[in-house]
Formats: sequence, C-alpha cells, structure tokens
Amino acid sequence: MFNIINVTHPTADTKHPMLLILSLHGDRYFFGKVPEGAQRACIESKIKLSKLDNIFLTGEIDSSSIGGLPGMILTAADQKRSELVLNYGSSLLSYFVSTWRYFVFRFGLKLKVVEMQDCQTYENDIISVKSLVTNMGDRSWNFRQETQTLFKNIISKMFPMKLSTTYKEPYTNPSLDLSLPKERINRSSTSYEVTFKPIRGKFDVNEAVRLGVPKGPMFKTLSLGESVTLADGNIVKPEQVLSKQREFAKVLILDIPDDEYLQKFHDRFKDYDKTALGVVYYFLGAEVSINNKLISFMELFNHEDIHHFVSHEKICPNSISYWCSSVATLKLKSLNPNNYNLPITDRELSDEFYKCFEKSGLDENDSSLEVSCTLKSKIGSNKVHIFTRKESVEIKSFTPGDEAMKVKYKFSPQEFNSMEDAYYKRVQPLQINGVDIHSIVDKKNKVVDHFYSKRDQVELITLGTGSALPSKYRNVISTVVKVPYNNNGEYRNRIIILDAGENTLGSIHRTIRPENMERFFTDLKMIYLSHLHADHHLGILSLIKEWYIYNKHDESAVLYLVAPRKYDIYVDECLRIELPEVLERLKYIDCEDLLYKKASRQNRNENHEGHVIHKVPREDDNAYDLGFYGEKRRRLFDQDVMDKICEMKTSLNIQGFQTCRAFHCERSYCNSITFSMDQNDRPFKISYSGDTRPNFNDFAKKIGSKSDLLIHEATLENQLLSDAKKKKHSIINEAIMVSNTMGAVKLLLTHFSQRYPKLPQMSGNIELNAKAISYAFDGMITSYDSLGNQTSNPGVLRKLFLDEAMSEETEVDDEV
Repeated sequence: MFNIINVTHPTADTKHPMLLILSLHGDRYFFGKVPEGAQRACIESKIKLSKLDNIFLTGEIDSSSIGGLPGMILTAADQKRSELVLNYGSSLLSYFVSTWRYFVFRFGLKLKVVEMQDCQTYENDIISVKSLVTNMGDRSWNFRQETQTLFKNIISKMFPMKLSTTYKEPYTNPSLDLSLPKERINRSSTSYEVTFKPIRGKFDVNEAVRLGVPKGPMFKTLSLGESVTLADGNIVKPEQVLSKQREFAKVLILDIPDDEYLQKFHDRFKDYDKTALGVVYYFLGAEVSINNKLISFMELFNHEDIHHFVSHEKICPNSISYWCSSVATLKLKSLNPNNYNLPITDRELSDEFYKCFEKSGLDENDSSLEVSCTLKSKIGSNKVHIFTRKESVEIKSFTPGDEAMKVKYKFSPQEFNSMEDAYYKRVQPLQINGVDIHSIVDKKNKVVDHFYSKRDQVELITLGTGSALPSKYRNVISTVVKVPYNNNGEYRNRIIILDAGENTLGSIHRTIRPENMERFFTDLKMIYLSHLHADHHLGILSLIKEWYIYNKHDESAVLYLVAPRKYDIYVDECLRIELPEVLERLKYIDCEDLLYKKASRQNRNENHEGHVIHKVPREDDNAYDLGFYGEKRRRLFDQDVMDKICEMKTSLNIQGFQTCRAFHCERSYCNSITFSMDQNDRPFKISYSGDTRPNFNDFAKKIGSKSDLLIHEATLENQLLSDAKKKKHSIINEAIMVSNTMGAVKLLLTHFSQRYPKLPQMSGNIELNAKAISYAFDGMITSYDSLGNQTSNPGVLRKLFLDEAMSEETEVDDEV
C-alpha cells in the first residue's frame, strides 16, 4: 500500500505544491517543488526526514521553487541521514546547489544531484520513476560537460564524508572561492510518471508438488517468475504455480509553468496509454490561464477510475499553513489586541473553475470574480479535487482483470476549521477578562492596520523570533523596522529588515494588509544580513524579487543590501539566471567596509569615520593623482564603495552606520545605525546584535553606546551558560548586561532557542537599567513608544500556553 500526502499547496507561506509518497514500510519520496516553509510544513504535519531517500523536483527551477531545499537538506543531515538524492531534468539544479557553497556545509551526508534525461528511469525494489522533460527551444542550450564536472566537485566539497579540521566554515575553503560560469541554458520543465512495483503472486506449493516439481532450487526459480524443466522433459511455467500478480495504479505528476508549455504537453500526452493510470496531479504555474484549453488537456486523461488533483494559486485557497503558530498568535492577540494581526487568508479564486466542477468550500476570506461560466468539462466533478493539505490518496494493490483499480481519495480535516473554531477550542476556555470572539476574531478586528497606524513613530514587526530551524511555534529570525522622516510635516518611511530567515516573505504577506503591500515594498530601503548562517538569510532572495515587482517601474528606486563578503556573489549567481535586471537596482555594501575599528593591514587605512580605505600599491605607476595644489595624493581604488556608503547615508538620511565584529562565526557582525528623524537631525539610534556572545567593548561601549533601541539575541536561558559559550550565543542575562553597559533606552530580546518555542524565561533575571524590556513573539507589531507595554507577566503567559506545554515538542539542534 502507498499513501500520497499533500505536504504544501500554494499559499502565502508555501508558494508551490509538494507531495509525499509514503510506502507501507516508511520509505519516503518528495515530488514537486520545495518552497520556503516546506520544512515547517513537515514539522506541522509530523513528517520526519530521517527516512527520506529521494526528492524529485518538478517544473522550471529557480531560487523560489527550491527556497526550502537548503534547510531541508541540513535538517536531513542533522537527523543522521547518510545519503540523499536530488533528481531533476536539467543540470540547472546542480548550478543552484553550487551557489550555496558559501553557507551550506555538512559532513557525513552524501548528497547526489542527478540530471534525469527525458524518459530516464529511477528504480528500486518498490518504485519506478520515469522523468518526462519538456523543453522550450534548443536542447543544446545546456551547461557544458566541464561545467557540470565543476558543479559535481563543488557539491562533493560542500558535503564531505569526513569532517575537515582545516575549514570550519565553507566560505573559508579556498577551493570553493571561485566563480560559476555564465552560460546560456534552456528552459525546461520536469514531470514524472510513477509506477509501483507489482506484488508477485503467491507460490502454490501443493500445485508444484502435484506437477512433479522437486522441492529445492526449482521452487525458487519458479517463484522468481522463470520456467523450469523437469527430469522427464516436461516444462512447468510460473503461471501454473503462482497466483496472479497484484499491481498498483500509476501516478502522473505534471508541472506546467505557463501557457507556452501547454501545447507541448498536449502534443506529448494526446495518445498516452491510460491503462492502470489512477491519479494525475496538475502543478500549474501562476501564468497558466484557467480556460478551456487547460480543461481540454485535462480531458486527455478522462476516465471513470482516474482522479485529478489541480494546484494553481487561483484555485487553491490561501488557507492557514501553520495552525500551531496561528493559535499562538490568536492567544497573544487576546492579551494584546493592538499588537498582533491574525494571519491574512484573503485570496481571489477562479469562480469559473469552481462552478465547472461544482466545487464549494470558499470561506469568508476567499473572493471570486462573478462571471458566467464558460468552462465545460466531461470529467466527473467527483474525480476533480482541489490540491490542498487536507487531501491525500491511498493506493492499494489489485488483480488486473479480476478487480478494479484501488485508488481511494481521502479528506482529512485539520484540527481547526477556522479561527472562530480555534477561538472556541483554545481561547475561550482560558476565560481571559474582557476578551470575546467579537473583539478578536470578527473580520473587522482580524487585521487592524497597526503597522502604519502611527506615522510619526518608529514601528517594528518581529516576523520571526526563533533560532537555527523553523519550529511549530517560531519561525527563524527576521525583524522589520520602520523609521519615519519628518520633512516639514510630510512623512517618508524608511523600512529596513534585519536578517531574513526562510519564509520571511510569507510572514509579511500574512501580516501586512494587501492594500498596504505596495506601500511596504516601496518603503523598503535596506536589508541587513549579520552573518552567513542559513537561518538568517534564506528569505532574502524572495524579498529582493518581491521588492522589484513593486519598484521596477521607478528607475530611481534602489535597494541597499548590507551583508558579509561572499553573500553578494550568491545573490548575483542566482539572480543573473532568473531576474538579471534587478541586479542593476541592488546596491551591495560589505559589512567589513562599515567596520568601526580594525587592525592595520597592508595597503589598508581608515578615514576619520572608521571606514576602511583601500590604497593602490605603491609600485603602481597610476597610484597617484594630483591634489588641488598639485601635490601627489594616493589614489583610492575603492572609491565606488565609499560613494555607495555616502549615497546610502544621504538618500536614507542616516547620520551614522557602523559595524563591529560579533563573537559568533567568521564574518559575523553587530551593527548600529543612527537615523535622522527630521530636518533638525533629531537622532534615533538602533543597535542590532545578530548572533553573538556578549560584546561589551566594541558593541556596547563604542558603536552602540546610548542606543535608543537595542535588539539583542537571547538564544538560551540563564542556566544554560555553558551551552551558550559552546555555541557562541548569549543567555538572557548577558543580553541585559550588554544593554546596561550600552545605556540603551529600550531592549528587545529575540532569537530564542527552538527548544523553548512557546515561552522564554521571564523571571530570575538581573536588574535592567533600560526603561523597558520586551520579549519578542512571531508577528508582534509595536511602536517604539509602546515597546514594553505588552503583557509579559510570566504567570499569565504560562497559563496562556498551557496546552502547548503539554503537547509533544519537536527536538531541534540549536545551530545550523
């Protein structure tokens, strides 16, 4: 028996479909795309990765379609998976895996990337998977053989079988410090035909003896399906002693990226043999039109025994993907109604498709265009299903000719039908004073525009507050800060994002009202990355691409990316493949070039602001320019870097931006940014620790001194000091000590260990000198002025999360 489980479907959190084929013995195979948020969906659904053998990627590949793949691979390695195979119909997958070389590293996992040619088959004892590659254009547009060999060598060094004692971080390995070739590649989409191995018929011992077959080797030969010749010359065939073979229904997984592909798919499958076909999955890209051409293609597979599952962002509801964290938000909103939005689930769906196949299920947050239905289909409505996480398929063996195919559609309702249902089950029993369903869950109160409610104040959203890996209750780290600038009563917002772990974009779409999304991304001016650990930046690429959607028509709009060295190479290598035009709008600044102070180096100097100046070597004949009075002056070859820094400060009205080294990993940084709030240069200073052991000297006493707001990691609780030292993180008391040393006005604690996903330690801390302290939870929205007013009574919060405390917690490591 095999179960096919829908793991993700297109929502704000998980942009693409992914399904799991699970055998009776626990063998696991993923098919589809692996979007950001996929790993968290697995945790939510209690799907473990320890038995994952193969991932079969579908469709066209880009950073979005595999945004969750790096984290999933790292987790599989941490769960002691020794081998994992990635399958796809193009060497482009090897290219993208190679772009991870500066931040993905695990020993003991043999990662194999297989380019499956069209009709190539993967096969083992239980399953056979045939690739179906559809090319757009000339197949010769592919990476050269020597380039593919380069990819293979890079990947083997990213995933060595033995731990290297020389290079602790992947970006310090000089053999990985190279440029990937820029080559023209072909557009292609990969689909699959899945066949399950039949069950051999049962051997009839009595019949074999009756036919004169002696016990021993001949029994085995017959059981393996081969004929035997007896001593008297008679031939006994296997069908004489074996019952009929039992088979399973076949599965087609078709990924159609856009309308251009549809005709090619139609031509390929118009004569497809539907014998034993039981299920067809249609993974449709956003650019596929829902029209009669699509319906005509689906009808190629019309049969009374065949089930059809359709995935498209205009067909699949934007339902809640992570109920555990959503219920946590619901509870927190009941205590602090002005600091949380319930997850936004609005989506406009195709009314025609729903009418054509007589589908219901649109909830109050789904809308549709009321048009007359022009779609017509011969496929029975009971055989067409919306691809969502609630649906699955069970495939059992059957005897061809004697039985019908055994394909069972299964609907598994989630724990909660709606937020109202969650309120009655999880919040109402808490009997919180002054809280009722109308004040919390009514549609008009679900999403209140808190983030843009105070135009003259600094505002924050702690989108993700966990460390290392996403969990049921906390996503990985990301903090949004909105700083207004008052120009004679006209306010201009500057939004910066401090670190952006996987699925930061999904959290934004769940939190910010749709009508404010354009405003948010036009206000977004900077993304800051503290270090290259994956949990801090796997969401940045999708943010950059989303920013470009809203800013591409404004040629003056630029986005500053302040990040450690090598990250710009990763961004460039990804975007030059899928969206090269956005690279012209990115202004990259190395964190090192903003360093407060460093030891003098050969051919390096500092200016009065602490910025590093690189000088041309003396032996260079062009090393000097003439000064104003004709004197010789050393020419600076990094003038473009200084120009970008000055341009950033001027355009964003920043008085000062400095970094210092964090005590965490190589090329990790803390920062302090001083903004001008108005024409009188009223300052507002924000300091962000990133991941670090407490840095009292350069961070607290120097660059961060007298900060208005300190955002500091508090990964571990106070009794785990030895663990914090080992993993190079801070305990809560150390974060408070940094705040006290810094003289910070307010302190925000975040980046909590996922071992404590619900409630960090809030008692037994040292005395705080700051005016206020706040413990961050995912989705918390607050103005700077009200920071610290949120309910933080440990007893109240402990009661709030009593149900979660009693449930089984997912164990995760603390460091990626």
